[in-house]
Amino acid sequence: MNKFMLASLLEAGALILLIVFFAFAGMSTYGYEQAAEQYFLAVESGDWERAYDWLDVTESEFITKEHFVTANEAKPAGEITNYRIVDQYDSGASANVVIQYSEKESSEVQMMNVALNQLPEKKFFFFREWKVDSSPYLLEDYMVEVPAGASLYLDETEVPSGMLAAQDGDYGTVYRIPELFAGTHTLAIRLNDFMGGQEQVTVTENGESDYIGTVALSGTQQEELIRLAYEDMKKLLDAGVMGEDFSAVRDIYSPDTAGDAEKEYETYYRDHFVASGQEEGIVGVAITQAAGDFYYNYIDDGKIYAEVEVSYDYRVLYRDYDWWYEGLEEGIYDSYSAISFTFVYLDGKWKLKTCSIPYFPYY
Repeated sequence: MNKFMLASLLEAGALILLIVFFAFAGMSTYGYEQAAEQYFLAVESGDWERAYDWLDVTESEFITKEHFVTANEAKPAGEITNYRIVDQYDSGASANVVIQYSEKESSEVQMMNVALNQLPEKKFFFFREWKVDSSPYLLEDYMVEVPAGASLYLDETEVPSGMLAAQDGDYGTVYRIPELFAGTHTLAIRLNDFMGGQEQVTVTENGESDYIGTVALSGTQQEELIRLAYEDMKKLLDAGVMGEDFSAVRDIYSPDTAGDAEKEYETYYRDHFVASGQEEGIVGVAITQAAGDFYYNYIDDGKIYAEVEVSYDYRVLYRDYDWWYEGLEEGIYDSYSAISFTFVYLDGKWKLKTCSIPYFPYY
C-alpha cells in the first residue's frame, strides 16, 4: 500500500467517523426523548419561559410566551431527586415519552406523559426536530361579560373589539376569546376614564364564562369627588341665601334628575329663606367645619356612580317672629349635619344624581 492510498483511507475513515459523530450528536440534541426531557425539567423547575420554547404552538393574540408564563407561574416548582424515561414510542409524525420521577417533598413516585409532534422542517437538513404537543394547555371560547361600553383587559392586554360576541349578555357586552392557555389569568375593565383593578381568575375548561364589572377610583380621584360634593353643597346654600332660582345650580345636576331637583329646591329654599321673600326664615349660613368620606362606586347601565358623604358644622343666622314683643328678631344657632351625594360620570364630568337638600331648622 503506497502512501497515497494510506492517506486516502485515513481521510475516508475520518470522514466516516465525523459523519457518525454528527449523526449521533444530532440525534442526542434533536431527538424526541431529549425534547421531552428538557421540557420535563423546565416544567418541574418552574421555568415556564423555557418550557414554552419546547411547545409546538401557533401564536395568536393571547397565545404567546407572556400569556403562557402568566397562566402557569403560580404553580409550585418541585425539587426533583431522580427521574428516568420508562416508556417511549415514535410513530413517525408523533411520539410519546413517559417519565417517572420523585420529588424531595414527597415519597410518592409520579409520572409525566409527554406527547410530541415532529416539525415539518429538519434541522441542518438531516435531523427530525420535535416539539411538545401544546393541546393540553389550550382552551377555546372563553366568554367574559362586562358592563356596556367597557373595554376588557386580559393579562393587562386589551382585548380587541373584533372579539366582541355577536350577542350581548344579561348585564352588558360579551367578549369571546377564541383561544387562551388554561391556568391563572387576570381580568380588568376600563370604562370612560377609569380603570378597574386586576381580578384573578382560573380557567380550566372550554367555554367557561366570567363577569367583571368594577372600576376603581384612585385616592386622588376620591378626594376630588369629596371636594366636588362640598363645592356643590356650597353652591346650593349660596343660591338659597341669595334668593336665586334653580337655574343658578342646574348645571351641577345630571340632565335626567334636574327636574326633580328643581322641585325640591324651589319648595325648600323659596319657603325657608328670607332672600326669597319670606319675613321669617334663614338669613345666612356659614359652614364652620367640614369633612368628607368616599363610600363606594359602582356601574349601572354602562355608567359609573359614586357615593360620597359630607359632614359639617354650621352656624345659622335666622329671623323669627317674637310673639312676646310682637315683632321680628334675629338669632344665631350652631349645629351639625351630614349630606349624602350620589354622582354619575357623564361626558368626562361628575354630575349630581341625587342628594338631600341641606336643611337648617330655625327657631
